[in-house]
Amino acid sequence: MRTKRTTLPTNQQPSAIEDEDLNDWNCALSKGMRRRLRAQGLDSPNSVDFSKCLPSNIPTTALKHRSLMVLPEDSLVALKSKLSAARNNFLRSSFFIAVQDAIKTGLASLNGNLKDNIKILCLGLGNPSVDRSSLRQLAFLSALVESVPQLSYKHTFLYDPVFRKTSRTFIRRQGFQLLMSNKEGKYQLPTNSPTLVFLPHCPLDLAESLLAANWSHSTISNILFFSCPVTFRNEGDKLFLPRLTLLAPYRHSIRIPKEETDFEAMRVEWFDLRGASSVLFDKSRILPPTSVRISDVLSSNFVTAFVDDADISSEIFGCL
Repeated sequence: MRTKRTTLPTNQQPSAIEDEDLNDWNCALSKGMRRRLRAQGLDSPNSVDFSKCLPSNIPTTALKHRSLMVLPEDSLVALKSKLSAARNNFLRSSFFIAVQDAIKTGLASLNGNLKDNIKILCLGLGNPSVDRSSLRQLAFLSALVESVPQLSYKHTFLYDPVFRKTSRTFIRRQGFQLLMSNKEGKYQLPTNSPTLVFLPHCPLDLAESLLAANWSHSTISNILFFSCPVTFRNEGDKLFLPRLTLLAPYRHSIRIPKEETDFEAMRVEWFDLRGASSVLFDKSRILPPTSVRISDVLSSNFVTAFVDDADISSEIFGCL
């Protein structure tokens, strides 16, 4: 659920992005995006500030991380053409074959029944109607669904609070399912069947939240991550990522080729819990942090469903 390269409806009244924010996010616009901005009478992107939604225990130093960029969306026709081209390129690439093989290896290492339909949960994709990386990652997901027999569009669920109506319509038209509420990653996964969790360049806090909602041997041993490494990066992380810390000795990882920048540093990972003590899932071992950490996650304090909530009343969503 990234705040980088995200958008809000242009009918809201955004405040201009300050130079500090532009430097922080390294905003580089394509020629096509600049043309779309000019068509709306804009010289540069705007942003909406979510600082007023901050809970009282959040420090003011986090305020600049709570603004979303406003960029005009691509058309459904253009999105369809771009996704089809990207998907076809992936299907012919050695990179895709390598990742596909890694995912098949990971799935075979899980405890669940691979003959059943395997669910996919994709979080933090970003907005594919404005973000080329997000669109290519969606195209990769589409290629994966079409090439692995146990995967299907109707069992693939996506959520990101920055999906706007154009993106939501486009994603559903591909056959994917959309989740409609911001649970900050706390989605219930199947207990005895595998789930492929696709977290493209998401903060580790999102994986931690997902594990917290599914903290049992049977569920955790059936999760396959395609994400950046799901492990703590420094000693300070351990306080805020207690479940990932406990699972670190059981983590298995497959590196993927480095040739695709939109998937840079991502891996296929799972937790092999054979031989793990039942004490591992004793919730009393997990102590809450004594301080608040600001992560690059749009929590429900900021967005309850989507950034354009007013438009969703007539839409249809899936249920995981």
